[in-house]
Amino acid sequence: MDFSISYGMFDDENLVGFILHCTGISNGKRVVFNTGTGVVPKYRGQRIVDLMYEFGFKDLTSKRFESIQLEVIKENAKAIHIYEKLGFKKQRELKCVSGEIQVSDDHP
Repeated sequence: MDFSISYGMFDDENLVGFILHCTGISNGKRVVFNTGTGVVPKYRGQRIVDLMYEFGFKDLTSKRFESIQLEVIKENAKAIHIYEKLGFKKQRELKCVSGEIQVSDDHP
């Protein structure tokens, strides 16, 4: 987690939206990965994520990051709409599973 390139939106002293980023190298490029975005329900629909990324894109570009990546659950149509409007493009789909991993004594 890199808090120097993570962003928050405040109403007075209250945090009402956030974007948390970490960094890494992918295919030889310096990348930023959005590990979590949230907006307090009362503030949704007020372009909080748009405004944070309006600042963030400039900040990340000035720090010479070459790519910004994120994951979003495909059923989250509102988030997908916002991210597409900001210029993010779908690159791949991942399958997610849940449950307990069973490990046998034969294969530790």
